[in-house]
Amino acid sequence: MSGPYQDSMRMTLTYPVLDAADQLLWLVSGEDKRDALARLLVGDTSIPAGRVEASASLIMCDRAAYGTGS
Repeated sequence: MSGPYQDSMRMTLTYPVLDAADQLLWLVSGEDKRDALARLLVGDTSIPAGRVEASASLIMCDRAAYGTGS
């Protein structure tokens, strides 16, 4: 597979829709997402996920994304 969507279908939601959610669940996996996860955790608004302002978020990730092993 190649390309940004890796041959999968994606649904797009706007920031106002995401911001209106009572709870967001971020599911992050893989070593290649380590940088994005680190930036999300510090509230980096230069990435799309960092611009979501929902009232509550739950982040679930694997060890590879968090950087604590494989």
